[in-house]
Amino acid sequence: LNIFLPKLWIMVLVSLICGLVTGLYLSFFKNDTYTSSSIMYVYKSENSVASSDITIAEDMVELYDLIITTDEVLNVVVSNLPEQHSNIGITASYLRSVINVSAIGSKGVFKISVTTTDPSLSYAIAEATEKVVPAEIMNRIPNALQLTVIESPTMARYANNKNISRNVL
Repeated sequence: LNIFLPKLWIMVLVSLICGLVTGLYLSFFKNDTYTSSSIMYVYKSENSVASSDITIAEDMVELYDLIITTDEVLNVVVSNLPEQHSNIGITASYLRSVINVSAIGSKGVFKISVTTTDPSLSYAIAEATEKVVPAEIMNRIPNALQLTVIESPTMARYANNKNISRNVL
């Protein structure tokens, strides 16, 4: 303890300088990102649902993730974007980098999130993806389980992780 006390002011000063530099970086150099998401559910079209159907639905989420991020499906998403966004050179490769498909729980529910630096672009891509995905999956796997939208995307009103003080700490 006696070793650290004389140098305590140096440690505090270095910590403050590091926090200040990090805060400045986050404020001026890091672009804000915005996320729009839709939530979908995989289900069997018959009225009765067995536990094996839930297991199959869980497995299908992984397969659907692979299908959603193929060039063919993403090119259909690009062609369904509104005109204001389709003219800026969006490619399947770009969409693959901004779209994230993740399972929610273990009941065949998954979320398709789109994160970009433009809230209207995130929303447009999420909306086009929501419209395209069910039909594209049924075209590629005719006997696949059905998909239904639980939650449609909304336009992000706030940037992700904008809390600079929390990020600095």
